[in-house]
Amino acid sequence: MKVVADKKFCIFCGEEPVEKTKEHVLPKWLIKMTGDSGRKGDFGYDFSNLPTKRIYEYNAFTFPACKLCNSNFGEYVEAPAEIIIGKILEHKSISIIDADNLLDWLDKIRIGLWLGFRQLNKNWNHIVPHYFISSRLSEKDRLLIAYEIKDQNPGLGYIGVHTLAFTCVPACYGIRINNLILINASSDHLFSYNLGFPYPQSITPIPGESSKYNLNITNGKENLNYPLINGLQTDSLEIYQPIIPAYARNENSKTLYDTEYVKARLSDKNSGKGSLFIKTENCDLKQWILDDKYPLLTFKIYNKDFIMSKIYQQILFIQNYVLKNRPSIIDADPDMNKQYNEKYEEAIKQNETLSHRISELMRLS
Repeated sequence: MKVVADKKFCIFCGEEPVEKTKEHVLPKWLIKMTGDSGRKGDFGYDFSNLPTKRIYEYNAFTFPACKLCNSNFGEYVEAPAEIIIGKILEHKSISIIDADNLLDWLDKIRIGLWLGFRQLNKNWNHIVPHYFISSRLSEKDRLLIAYEIKDQNPGLGYIGVHTLAFTCVPACYGIRINNLILINASSDHLFSYNLGFPYPQSITPIPGESSKYNLNITNGKENLNYPLINGLQTDSLEIYQPIIPAYARNENSKTLYDTEYVKARLSDKNSGKGSLFIKTENCDLKQWILDDKYPLLTFKIYNKDFIMSKIYQQILFIQNYVLKNRPSIIDADPDMNKQYNEKYEEAIKQNETLSHRISELMRLS
């Protein structure tokens, strides 16, 4: 049974840790790759009394994990990611398998940061997690946007994980690795409509099942419309991967995906994993062919102060896009529906205010 409330749980599986170990959400190899392994970092604010910045060693940013879970993720997720990140920083091309593994690693970091800060912040937002790292890899549509920053000193950081929107729904964040910035986002049917895949029109609660829903999915348009996320403009390399969620592969919905259009864009029908789509400096969005390789850092190199502001705004935009485009809930408990709507509306408002302030600062600078 999954551990809930404020009890300690394995950050990977959600169970009470077996042979408890410490999981470095920001892995030790990444800390070493980006500077002195013993250096300190900024991990948000502690609001338990007077607001105080959390400043401590990166190596101390750890959370409970089962020994076996930790070992498996180290071997199958972290080890490949270390090689891939090294290739990217050296401006080498990566394969489609590398890109898929990189997206898994970014899934792991995103959910790990969400669960980790939930624990550090004593779950101030009263979120009860219904998924953990192991149940969230390769499960939802996901994307990657890559930027290169000019003359950037070595360093490691994360972007967008302290917003109310991320606390409610950990859909999008950024990670800085030396002169590389990666934006990663993942959510149910994030771009299924614009990719031409079946998409949900509404959600219906399952009677007697708390926080569980049936999605009412309809036929896709079977044509690609770019941008896949309406309103998103990046001027950078973009990678997208559609993934049919497990609940959409049941008997009621799977016939919607059994079309030539969809099957031609799936890499693994059984798992629901889609092909990768890539937009580079020299081409429009296209399906990634198996034998092709691409360097992720092919666009222009950006000035740090300018592009960091734009990246933060893009993350805020995607976080809001996910909250604004969630399907309407049919026959939901009115009080529960009102509570969620008010929280999401506040999160959207905060992000819009923050984005506006960033624009004002950029205009005045």
